[in-house]
Amino acid sequence: MTDSIIEKRRYTRVFFSGREKICGTISMPGDTSQTYPIIVFNLSEGGLQISLTRADYRASEPGDSIMLRQLTGVPLLEPVVDVPMQIKWVMDNEYLDNVIMGGVFVGLTSGQRKALQCFVSECLAVNMGDEG
Repeated sequence: MTDSIIEKRRYTRVFFSGREKICGTISMPGDTSQTYPIIVFNLSEGGLQISLTRADYRASEPGDSIMLRQLTGVPLLEPVVDVPMQIKWVMDNEYLDNVIMGGVFVGLTSGQRKALQCFVSECLAVNMGDEG
């Protein structure tokens, strides 16, 4: 047995704390004309984990498609708009105010992929500098 934890994810993921909040909007299945505000908990080239209010949530299940309309407040992520996603999991607890979802990107353009790669690399470089 080894002491190291093997990372099973394909892409490096960046996690955000309360002060590093990234926001955006999504469209839910069957309701593409309406957008709903989200908060991003973590992000990678492969997908993201988001939170939205229970009031904004429209019943979704793993396998459903949603559209990431935009990510706001981060210039590097401005090209990441209108990206189709597939929901991988949903945490919907009736006693919580928010619903949490994890999704994968299913239609990134090369420019969007590059923007995500640059953003993750920059975040990792900044975090590595904070440790020294």
